[in-house]
Amino acid sequence: MPGWGFKAFVPKDKWVGSTPSLTGFLPGHDYRMLSTVGPTGKETVGIQLLFSQPMDCDSVTTAITIESNTDDNSIAQLDKGSTKCASNTKQDKSKLSGGLETTWTYSANLINVANGIHAVIVSNAANSGKNSTTGTVDRFLFRIGQADNPMIFPRHSNYSESLLYKKDDSTYKIVHKAAGATKFRYSVDFQSSFTEWLPYSGGETNLVNKNWTGTGSQAWKGEHVFVQCELNSFHLSNFPRSSRGSQDTFAFLPPSPFA
Repeated sequence: MPGWGFKAFVPKDKWVGSTPSLTGFLPGHDYRMLSTVGPTGKETVGIQLLFSQPMDCDSVTTAITIESNTDDNSIAQLDKGSTKCASNTKQDKSKLSGGLETTWTYSANLINVANGIHAVIVSNAANSGKNSTTGTVDRFLFRIGQADNPMIFPRHSNYSESLLYKKDDSTYKIVHKAAGATKFRYSVDFQSSFTEWLPYSGGETNLVNKNWTGTGSQAWKGEHVFVQCELNSFHLSNFPRSSRGSQDTFAFLPPSPFA
């Protein structure tokens, strides 16, 4: 018996086997991918679902639904012709005491995957004998987008040189690059005030001029904008808080030397 392990002995006539369970999802829950196409392109993403028991391949296919948050409102699709189901010849040992081992793998491709945030939902899949199901609704996220998308790579996209632009009429606009967000708000006075949370649909947004009430010594040259984007979908009460919060990006446009 391994360290910290345990065993339970049950009379054979009293034994009831466990129901099948998902033991893993690849590429990983809330995994972030760099897109291989442009901001408006579509691509294919391979996924794997790992189970503790041999499953019915068709049942797993039927159990899968996809939800997507994208700028063009497109939804990724399961390519049913790409599905592969196989028993694991070498079982993966769980690193947790009492943890379930993976014995069966379901592989498939998702097609029509746009930049954004996607959820793979598996609802009550049946085992190979069709006499037991997972009895759960399991949800897994993955994010895919450009390197400057703060919803995908927040640590590397919190400053942008291509977010804030001055228009010909001397007003300003922001060019959104946060595919996957559902709401956004912005501040033009270093977060002293914010707009209301607004629906996010990509594209461009004309900014409301700042209402500066401070002293001249507190003022700054140039224009500054701080944008927060939020994901609020996919029944997110079922996800950890880290998958739900807002992402921040700021930009600074210095005054023109010719102004």
